[in-house]
Amino acid sequence: SDVCSSDLDGWYGYLAALQQMDRSSPAAWKLITDNIYAEQYISYLATEIYLANTDWPGNNQRWWRPKAGGGKWRWVLYDMDFGMALYEGFSDARHPTLNFATNAEGVDWPNPPWSTLHIRLCLENPTFRMKFIRRMNAVMDGPFHPDRLNKLIDSFVDRIAFEMPYHKTRWGGTINDWFLETARLKSFAVARNNFMRGHLRNFFALGDSVPVSASVKESGTGSLEVNGVKRSEEHTSEL
Repeated sequence: SDVCSSDLDGWYGYLAALQQMDRSSPAAWKLITDNIYAEQYISYLATEIYLANTDWPGNNQRWWRPKAGGGKWRWVLYDMDFGMALYEGFSDARHPTLNFATNAEGVDWPNPPWSTLHIRLCLENPTFRMKFIRRMNAVMDGPFHPDRLNKLIDSFVDRIAFEMPYHKTRWGGTINDWFLETARLKSFAVARNNFMRGHLRNFFALGDSVPVSASVKESGTGSLEVNGVKRSEEHTSEL
């Protein structure tokens, strides 16, 4: 995991200040938002956690900020190949990635304590925590909904299907190997959604989900946005 060396003092100064204060206070939320793009960071965490990237956060974590005064930290989504069940039992659909990413006693790889510290500190703040919970629910019903993910997988399969026999001839294996890998991705997309709802509920001691429906009365006269995620003009969510 990397942060630009010239900015190390700035990063560690922010981290130390967050450690030393009452993180349940409004002042802690202000400190967080003064130093990082909190909404972007929450979306970054939601993506890493939902897709079960287990070569993270102790590896493949990149964050940066502009050198100009007042620049805030942003995170880079980087090297996600361990996600979506690359290894059975280590990144499959039932992997408790939220526990994994907040473990205070993780091993040297892939989740040592230093790599989970900032996540843990931020989640102690009630405003950050609520925004994270809401964003996770929003992406489960939007960008990471099984129907959408499987349509995306199918679209990429269609793009390269013609080339795959040549690829296998050149590099080995069979076309059935590829079919099995695409099936693995699609199985993850379906199974992950229900598991993550339960995982989120248990981790934060939440109540049962509540179905919510909304629509734009006349097409083209407005738009819907739920917890920072844009929706179609008719939408049903579990919140």
